[in-house]
Amino acid sequence: MAKLGDKDVVIIHAIELAEIIDKELGKEKVLHPLVPLTRNIVEMLAEYQMKAQKYLSKVRKDLELSGVSAKIILHTGQPHKVAIKITEREGCSIIVLNCSDLTPDLEAIIKYSKI
Repeated sequence: MAKLGDKDVVIIHAIELAEIIDKELGKEKVLHPLVPLTRNIVEMLAEYQMKAQKYLSKVRKDLELSGVSAKIILHTGQPHKVAIKITEREGCSIIVLNCSDLTPDLEAIIKYSKI
């Protein structure tokens, strides 16, 4: 399989639990300690992981159809910390981000990444 230069593409997706809870339940409900959670947090995380895996598998398939070898890494944690940890572990030479609301994470990646 063809590669991008001599490297594979590593598709990293950080799953941040606080973000999932906010999306699922809303901040008002989560911030009040007397309001019970309507869904199990583990179930929410598992559902989110399955959706992310399905989407990222499509992205990987598109890359591979274009002749680019790719792998997916799903990791729980803050996006900037996950990106730095995984890129260093995998020996990545460039980071390409899909940012919609990640300005603080982007700044942290630029500040702390060795790339």
